[in-house]
Amino acid sequence: VISEVITLLMENKRFITLYLIFYTGYIIAELLQKEMFIPQFIRHHMSDFFCGPVITTTATLIIGFYINKINFVPAINCLLCIIWEINVNFDPIDLCCYILGTITFYTILNLKL
Repeated sequence: VISEVITLLMENKRFITLYLIFYTGYIIAELLQKEMFIPQFIRHHMSDFFCGPVITTTATLIIGFYINKINFVPAINCLLCIIWEINVNFDPIDLCCYILGTITFYTILNLKL
């Protein structure tokens, strides 16, 4: 089992690296929400940009370990973000940030370097 997990992680280095970058961005954004020297718009919405991809990517990783395959589907990610935002307290700017974060994550993931 451990060797399968290691193999899965090694096969998806770019996905894991990007996930860690976005997760770090989310943590930093959460910490900066209390800093008054940062403009209010950025303080309140920067974490939303990172949040959408981080939450669904976490779910993708967990499911991936069980089925031994990691597959990020941006349409499902956006749908989950919409459902989340509607059920919590609807803010169209938050929703745009979730979707923009997802598109950014997916675009970087699929860049040919």
